[in-house]
Amino acid sequence: MQLHYPDKLHLVALTQQVKYGAFSEDKVPPLGALDVIGKDRRNAWAALGELSADEARRKFVSEARRLMPHLAPYLEAHIKSRINGNHG
Repeated sequence: MQLHYPDKLHLVALTQQVKYGAFSEDKVPPLGALDVIGKDRRNAWAALGELSADEARRKFVSEARRLMPHLAPYLEAHIKSRINGNHG
Protein backbone atom coordinates (compact mmCIF):
# COMPACT_ATOMS: atom_id res chain seq x y z
CA MET A 1 0.00 0.00 0.00
CA GLN A 2 1.34 3.42 -0.96
CA LEU A 3 0.41 6.59 0.90
CA HIS A 4 -0.38 9.66 -1.12
CA TYR A 5 2.09 12.54 -0.88
CA PRO A 6 -0.26 14.92 1.03
CA ASP A 7 -0.97 12.18 3.58
CA LYS A 8 2.75 11.56 4.07
CA LEU A 9 3.34 15.28 4.54
CA HIS A 10 0.59 15.47 7.16
CA LEU A 11 1.96 12.50 9.11
CA VAL A 12 5.49 13.93 9.02
CA ALA A 13 4.16 17.31 10.18
CA LEU A 14 2.35 15.70 13.10
CA THR A 15 5.52 13.88 14.20
CA GLN A 16 7.48 17.15 14.02
CA GLN A 17 4.78 18.88 16.10
CA VAL A 18 5.01 16.17 18.76
CA LYS A 19 8.81 16.22 18.84
CA TYR A 20 9.56 19.96 18.50
CA GLY A 21 6.31 21.84 19.10
CA ALA A 22 4.92 24.52 16.80
CA PHE A 23 6.95 25.29 13.68
CA SER A 24 9.47 28.11 13.92
CA GLU A 25 12.24 28.99 11.47
CA ASP A 26 14.76 29.00 14.34
CA LYS A 27 14.10 25.28 14.96
CA VAL A 28 15.23 24.19 11.49
CA PRO A 29 18.29 24.67 9.30
CA PRO A 30 17.97 26.75 6.12
CA LEU A 31 16.55 25.00 3.06
CA GLY A 32 18.38 24.65 -0.21
CA ALA A 33 17.00 26.61 -3.14
CA LEU A 34 15.69 23.46 -4.82
CA ASP A 35 14.48 21.60 -1.72
CA VAL A 36 10.83 21.40 -2.75
CA ILE A 37 10.05 18.47 -0.45
CA GLY A 38 11.61 20.24 2.54
CA LYS A 39 9.51 23.31 1.79
CA ASP A 40 6.35 21.20 1.53
CA ARG A 41 7.14 19.53 4.85
CA ARG A 42 7.71 22.84 6.58
CA ASN A 43 4.50 24.28 5.15
CA ALA A 44 2.54 21.26 6.40
CA TRP A 45 4.14 21.57 9.84
CA ALA A 46 3.51 25.33 9.99
CA ALA A 47 -0.14 24.73 9.05
CA LEU A 48 -0.61 22.86 12.35
CA GLY A 49 -0.18 26.13 14.24
CA GLU A 50 -0.13 25.80 18.01
CA LEU A 51 -1.55 22.27 18.10
CA SER A 52 -0.47 20.63 21.36
CA ALA A 53 1.83 17.62 21.34
CA ASP A 54 -0.91 15.45 22.84
CA GLU A 55 -3.43 16.50 20.19
CA ALA A 56 -0.84 15.99 17.43
CA ARG A 57 -0.17 12.50 18.82
CA ARG A 58 -3.89 11.68 18.84
CA LYS A 59 -4.30 12.99 15.29
CA PHE A 60 -1.33 10.93 14.13
CA VAL A 61 -2.82 7.73 15.53
CA SER A 62 -6.24 8.56 14.07
CA GLU A 63 -4.75 9.28 10.63
CA ALA A 64 -2.55 6.19 10.76
CA ARG A 65 -5.60 4.05 11.54
CA ARG A 66 -7.52 5.59 8.66
CA LEU A 67 -4.70 5.42 6.12
CA MET A 68 -3.15 2.11 7.19
CA PRO A 69 -5.86 -0.08 8.73
CA HIS A 70 -3.54 -3.10 8.59
CA LEU A 71 -1.51 -1.44 11.39
CA ALA A 72 -4.50 -1.27 13.78
CA PRO A 73 -3.40 -4.25 15.92
CA TYR A 74 0.09 -2.74 16.36
CA LEU A 75 -1.35 0.69 17.23
CA GLU A 76 -3.75 -0.80 19.76
CA ALA A 77 -0.97 -2.82 21.40
CA HIS A 78 1.27 0.26 21.55
CA ILE A 79 -1.48 2.39 23.10
CA LYS A 80 -2.22 -0.30 25.72
CA SER A 81 1.49 -0.57 26.48
CA ARG A 82 1.76 3.20 27.04
CA ILE A 83 -1.37 3.23 29.21
CA ASN A 84 0.10 0.44 31.35
CA GLY A 85 3.27 2.44 31.88
CA ASN A 86 5.60 0.63 29.49
CA HIS A 87 6.89 3.52 27.35
CA GLY A 88 9.58 1.52 25.53
